[in-house]
Amino acid sequence: MRVTRLEEPKPEDPGFLTSFIYNPIVSYLSVSRGAAGSLDASNEDDEDGADGDEDEDEEHDDETGEVVVGPRTAFTPKSKIHVHTSLAAYKAYALGRARSAGKPRGPDYVVLTAKRTGTAAAIEEMKACGLGAAVSGSGDDAAAASPAGSAEDARFWERTAVVTFQNGARAGEEIRRAFSERVEVVEGMWPFNVVEPEPCHYFQATSGTLYVTDSPTGRAFHKLLIAGSLPAKTSKDMDGVLYGKLLFNLNNAVCALADSTIRSTLVVRGYRKAYAMCVTEALAVYTAAGIHPVSFVPVPLWVLPYILSLPTPLFSRVAASFLAIDPAAVSSTTVDLRDGKPTEIAYLQGEICRLAREHYVAAPMCDRIVGLVREAESLGKGNWERIGPEELLDALEML
Repeated sequence: MRVTRLEEPKPEDPGFLTSFIYNPIVSYLSVSRGAAGSLDASNEDDEDGADGDEDEDEEHDDETGEVVVGPRTAFTPKSKIHVHTSLAAYKAYALGRARSAGKPRGPDYVVLTAKRTGTAAAIEEMKACGLGAAVSGSGDDAAAASPAGSAEDARFWERTAVVTFQNGARAGEEIRRAFSERVEVVEGMWPFNVVEPEPCHYFQATSGTLYVTDSPTGRAFHKLLIAGSLPAKTSKDMDGVLYGKLLFNLNNAVCALADSTIRSTLVVRGYRKAYAMCVTEALAVYTAAGIHPVSFVPVPLWVLPYILSLPTPLFSRVAASFLAIDPAAVSSTTVDLRDGKPTEIAYLQGEICRLAREHYVAAPMCDRIVGLVREAESLGKGNWERIGPEELLDALEML
């Protein structure tokens, strides 16, 4: 498994080639490829760097440059890191560096890794920095149309795409709608679990392949992932990919109610049966909605509930890959409940319930799981009790 240990940041050090953005609510990963006027290290460290007179509209294929890494990502910086407390602070830093090249511009990508509960706050912060501002027309027109009221903002961000790696489906749709299609959005799927056992120590506890939209911008970003030694693919069917991953994320809520690690939950048949009920229900809802989920396992997805319901000794042999998980891996929903924070349940079982209502089918199991998680949320940190496997099955089977 990948282990990334970051050095403690020293923001005052002018020699940083990478930057670290951390906001208590929102996490970002911003990447600028090497280009004239970009945030390429050659602009300040290499006397023979990029020519400042190079055409701004020219295509740039150099994949080196500044990398801004948000917390809880598995990217490994190749040099020290620079901490910014907000996207606005990063923008000020970037403008200061880029103006020396005569053509200030933002990063090629802002990668959003916030919890889905933080998407609205992320959008507001991006708008406040001018991302998504109109760039056509006169300076006054651009300023009037800009969310931040600045034509300079519009020019700074005009080549920036937002890449979203968030749980659930429809995150890209939410961002496009918020920016009225003024920002290119590349949808992504992040498959593996990363834990932080101690500050600045990030541990990849599960495995999987990243997916991004198969588009010109998505393919360019895919090259960066591959260059960073991350397994990645592109897909023209990101809805299928994201709804396929959602089937596996339905176990997050079961783990949270069990107040246990992912592996510890999967070795208990009662919890697996509860998870299987949710998967069965979700597949029926998908059929009604005309959704075709992509499978990430070597069997048809309709077989998955039957495998999960097998006795544990047989399950351990038939589905050994399910248990190839680091014992430390914990679902994000479990972490949120333990910390007394709002969970992403509305985007997990809650999304299945939304689709069910929209297509006039029932989803009582998922609806009950949503209710149990909401009840635990309402009790607050340290005031809710774990639900045992038989108790959870009773709560579902009495429906």
